[in-house]
Amino acid sequence: MEKLIWDEKYSVGVKDLDNQHKAIFNLINHLIENKHLTSRSESITAALSKMTQYFREHLDREEKYMKDYGYPEYEEHVIQHTQFKKKIMELNLDTMVHKDSVPDNLLLFLKEWWSNHILEVDMRYYSFFNDKGLK
Repeated sequence: MEKLIWDEKYSVGVKDLDNQHKAIFNLINHLIENKHLTSRSESITAALSKMTQYFREHLDREEKYMKDYGYPEYEEHVIQHTQFKKKIMELNLDTMVHKDSVPDNLLLFLKEWWSNHILEVDMRYYSFFNDKGLK
């Protein structure tokens, strides 16, 4: 599987959110580089745990900015984040029961969700936040 490569097309115009998105890409790429992932490996459990915590911190920060600045699509955005969190919980549970499909499903989901979410959903707040002076 090809890695996620950060490009300026992913920039949402808010430096700390961009930095967090870059870190998320790095976490995902680290998993992609690990060729021996299985649902029984400690590395996938540890990675999922670390990612879940980091994702939560990022999504919370993004939602805080939206709420603080009165972003008009806040509710819709939170729904997307909630769906993401549910899927991550599902994958965590699948790991606990050692489903063999977890590594492939996890990588595919993370890669597609983050890339699409940033480019299609997060980009909607680019101008909004910049107009409010958040950079």
